[in-house]
Amino acid sequence: AYMQYCLEDAEACHKVLYHMMGITDKNDTWTAYRLEVECIWWAVESHFWGVYVDQVKLDEFRDKYTNKIEECLKKLTDIAGMVINFNSTEQLRHVLFTILEVKPASELYTSGGKNNIPLPSTSMTALKYYQDHVNTNPRAREFITVLLDYRKYSKLRSTYTPDKFKKWIRADGKIHPNVFLTVDYRDWET
Repeated sequence: AYMQYCLEDAEACHKVLYHMMGITDKNDTWTAYRLEVECIWWAVESHFWGVYVDQVKLDEFRDKYTNKIEECLKKLTDIAGMVINFNSTEQLRHVLFTILEVKPASELYTSGGKNNIPLPSTSMTALKYYQDHVNTNPRAREFITVLLDYRKYSKLRSTYTPDKFKKWIRADGKIHPNVFLTVDYRDWET
């Protein structure tokens, strides 16, 4: 039934491409159709066989990233001399440009903050620039290095070891994904 649904889905996409794009030659859409049909086998097999998840390793990685994040937060708090929300751009700006006295580069401003007033950026690009900049003081450079590590470990934990993985793992220790080849991922609620 799943395979039949996928085939019907691929055929519907082919027809939509043919009619909505005003294409007069069906061969113009054949490449997209063929690609989708080939993906059906992968979608069906991944759903049927599933993907094994080593739950012990998953927990180990999550604990590792959590510990790294906690270490980074302690170092950041020590360097800043205060407790702040390190995910808050406004608070980071205050620490970087007021407390640690980093000189904002004119080319690294946001397009507009509150009231459309351009503000110094705290993006990854800006932080790496300040980290390598000659005029950045050693304390600020250390803060930025630890902040980049904090962001890296936070991203790893939230992307590869989220709590929602646990609810997706079935009794056989596998995740059996539903692969929708023609649905915008933003329309799919997990």
